[in-house]
Amino acid sequence: MTLSTSARRDIRTALIYLIISIALAAAGAVYEHFSFGVYSNWMIYAFAVPLVMGTLVFTLRGLRKMDGRECSENAPDTLWHLAAATLTVGSVMHGALEICGRPNMLVIGYPLAAAVLIGAYLYRRSGKTISGSPEDRDGNYTYKDAGSYTAE
Repeated sequence: MTLSTSARRDIRTALIYLIISIALAAAGAVYEHFSFGVYSNWMIYAFAVPLVMGTLVFTLRGLRKMDGRECSENAPDTLWHLAAATLTVGSVMHGALEICGRPNMLVIGYPLAAAVLIGAYLYRRSGKTISGSPEDRDGNYTYKDAGSYTAE
């Protein structure tokens, strides 16, 4: 069985996310061991975000490509990676603020930002683009499928 370039890239990305998950799990375990009973579940379970959003997703996508069922590649994976990183950093920051005893409303921004990034990723994956030019001063933008170059 020959792996396509995109399947190899997905498997390599899944391995990178697995390494990040292992590093976060090890850091959480070491912190919990030396914390004298002061710990936060947000920090301990921060490894779950890259494990699910990275390792699981990209492994399944790579295996799907190995079966010959190509997935569409019209959405940039950068948005997905940014969402996973935002949720991971948000989990660690929430845990750090919880441990020091200073709850903060700013930690709500991390899941909201990740939701916007995931929404942008899914919208981009749907193949839609916004057409319109800066000369359109009346703000009339129309949505059309990416790849269709028909005049409006």
